[in-house]
Amino acid sequence: MSGIDIFESFEMIEEYMRKVVLYIGEETVNDPYEKTKTVTLWNPITIKGLIKEIGFSGLKYKYYGSLSTGSKELICNKKYLNLLKVTRKILIDGEEYGIYKDADKNFQLLKRNDYLIVILERK
Repeated sequence: MSGIDIFESFEMIEEYMRKVVLYIGEETVNDPYEKTKTVTLWNPITIKGLIKEIGFSGLKYKYYGSLSTGSKELICNKKYLNLLKVTRKILIDGEEYGIYKDADKNFQLLKRNDYLIVILERK
């Protein structure tokens, strides 16, 4: 039994794919004693993915933690994994998001066979 490539089926429904702008950033420590940091954003990179709204009850049920309402799930190709790990800012339809980081549970990037599910929180 062969698996279904989710992105081959997405090509048939291209109207559901949305543009997602990723801003990669570099963090520089200005003063280690005062713990001040400066984040420099590089040129944006645009990818395509499926965006799914997550309601408050869904956040509490699926992802235990304190996420704000208005969070989203980004479903994208797994080749963007390393790019998403260094992303500082994400723009979807003019709204700014960031990747949810929870060091205890480490579920901000869910890896599947052919794709990634990324939990985004509104900034």
